[in-house]
Amino acid sequence: MELFKRFLGGDLPKTAAECYDRGKAAVLAGHYRDAVELLTKALEMSPGNVEALLERGKARTGIKDYKRALGDFDKVITLQPKNAIAYQRRAKVKDFLKDYTGALGDLDRAVSLQPNFAIAYYERGLIKSMAKKDPKGAEADFFRAGELGLAVAYEAMRHLSLG
Repeated sequence: MELFKRFLGGDLPKTAAECYDRGKAAVLAGHYRDAVELLTKALEMSPGNVEALLERGKARTGIKDYKRALGDFDKVITLQPKNAIAYQRRAKVKDFLKDYTGALGDLDRAVSLQPNFAIAYYERGLIKSMAKKDPKGAEADFFRAGELGLAVAYEAMRHLSLG
């Protein structure tokens, strides 16, 4: 914990921006509980901060607080209905909850909003191959993700014997 305190800086954050920056750093470092606390503080100071909601949802996903993570992503989508990242992250939570139909719907929406969203194609391919048993759809999504520069998608195709 001492290392993490140094990582965050010695003083307590005083502004929403400082809380957000430290919270995002905590997410990147995998310190999800600390991130939730910092990002909640940022949101108390700046309600409706979409970036803080996205990061807090990601942190909550990291600690398997799926219900609250869904709430954060739902709120982002309410505030910004065309936020492709919110749909992609919400799909990830739905996938963890085994709501594959809901996850695929969110990923469909993400790629319709952002047609070059490689990770959304990749994640959709994973769900299609593993949960929905749709190898042709999975192959198309992995191929598109690979075309967009996500090389791991080609590896997934080989591993799953799709391509």
